[in-house]
Parts: sequence; structure tokens; C-alpha cells
Amino acid sequence: MRNKMNTTRTIRNSFFLWLCFSFSATTYAQKEIVVDEAPRAMSRDTQFSYLVDIPQATLKVTEKNWLSYISADSKGSATFVNGEHLQTEVNNKNISFQPVNIYSKLVETTEGVRLTVWITEKNFSFLANNPNSVEDLAIQKFVRDFAVKEYREAVQEELKTEQNKQKDMEKNATNSTKEVEHSNKNISKDQRIILQSKDDISTNTADINRTTLKIEEQKKMVEKTAADPNANKGAKKTLRNLEKDKENLQKKNEQLSKKIEDSEKEIREEVKNADNAQQKETYQSPELDAQKAKVYAIQTKLNNIK
Repeated sequence: MRNKMNTTRTIRNSFFLWLCFSFSATTYAQKEIVVDEAPRAMSRDTQFSYLVDIPQATLKVTEKNWLSYISADSKGSATFVNGEHLQTEVNNKNISFQPVNIYSKLVETTEGVRLTVWITEKNFSFLANNPNSVEDLAIQKFVRDFAVKEYREAVQEELKTEQNKQKDMEKNATNSTKEVEHSNKNISKDQRIILQSKDDISTNTADINRTTLKIEEQKKMVEKTAADPNANKGAKKTLRNLEKDKENLQKKNEQLSKKIEDSEKEIREEVKNADNAQQKETYQSPELDAQKAKVYAIQTKLNNIK
């Protein structure tokens, strides 16, 4: 039995590792955050822009966070016209020693949210496109840092959801195990009751046999004392007591037999309950392993988002 359990445990561990690898390598692998620089159409003709796709993000949350992100160090005003945001006088010394204006658009995609950013100087002249210049790299970092932050928060939310699912599944699995243990405990208790009841029946049956013999002897005594009223009266009383004792012992055996019958019925029910709980536990194990692997893969994805 122990070898079988060890083999089963080894198979499950191998299956779990395979699931972790499969999830990590496919569905739950992290997406690379890349800022794409190119001229794109906006409210002021086609201008050089910075575009980034934020996986798993939702438009409503991302838009709110983006507006907070660009207004944090701003002394200017914020407007929204025809799907385009404008935040004026944003202070970011890495981009420019002077405040800049940030135009932006956010659109929902099948995989998350796409953010496009255009930046002008304070006089609304677009910053010159100087690839890999200090300003260019600073803008890339500014946009990418936000995208990474949003991606991490989306994955953290995903992780929290899946961790809660795992906790519920573990709770159900624990309950199944407890059900099996509870049924086994009740079965053991009923088995002890049956053994004790059978011992008691054996003892009572021996007492009944002895009492039966005494009754036969006492009946003879009643006949012998028929001529002596006082002695006969005492003999009859003793006979009645013996017959009552025998009746009580027989009733006890009937009660004990009923007790055995009830315990055997309870054992059948508990065996059925234990089997059902065991089947449930067996069914839950692969699902729980898969959920643990999913949580592991999402946690790995979160750790790799940089």
C-alpha cells in the first residue's frame, strides 16, 4: 500500500511539474513591453509618437491611472477632445528642463489597452525626433514605466483571483478528507458497539440458560411445597422473580440485537459516504494540481514583468 501511495505521489508530482512548465511556457508567459516609435495621425496632423500595448489592462482603469500619472507633476490643465487627451505643463526633468505638453490616446484591444503618446514643448512645438537621445530614451522610459506598472497591476489582480480559487478548492479538498475521516471514525465506533453488543448477548444468553434451569428447578419446588401454604407462597414468589429476570434478559438481548442492526445500517451508510467523499477527493486532486500550476505560472509571469 505504501509503495502504491509513493508511486501515486510521484506521478502527481511529475504531472504538477509538467503543468507548471506548460502554463509558464504558453498561456501564462509574460508579454514583453516595447515602446514603438513612429509618426502617427493625431489632432495636429501626423506627428512622431510613442506607442505601447499594455496586456490584460482594461480601458476604464488604465485611462484613469494614466491621467493621474501625467498630471502628478503638472501645473497645467487637462482636456479631452474627440478621443484625445491633452495635459499641459507636465514637469519631467529627464524629458525636458521646461514643462512639456502630453497628447495621448487610449483604445481597447483584444489583448488589453493601446496607449499612444505625443509630446510637445511648452510652446506646442513637437519635440524633434532624435532616436536614442537623452530626451528620446527618457520619454520611452516614461511611457514604458507606466505600461509596466499597469501590466503588473493587471497580473496581480489575475493572481489574486486565481489564488482565491485555489483556496476554495483546497478548502473543498480538506472538507472531503475530513468527511472520509469522519465516516471512518463513525465506522470504527459502530464496529466497537457491535462487538460489545455481541459479547453482551453471549453473556445474557448464558444467564438466560442458567435462569431457565433455575426456573425448572423452582417449578418442582412449587409442586413440593403445595401442602405448605407459607412455603408454597415463597416458592412461587421466587419462581416469579426468576421468570421476570429471564424476561428482562431476553428483552435486553432484543435491544442489543436492534442496536447491532442499527449499527450495521450506519456502517453501510458511512461506507457509502466515505466512498463518495473519496471519489470527490480523487476528482478534485488533478483540478487542484492544475490550479496550483496556474497560480505558479501567473506568479512567475508577474516576477518576470520588468
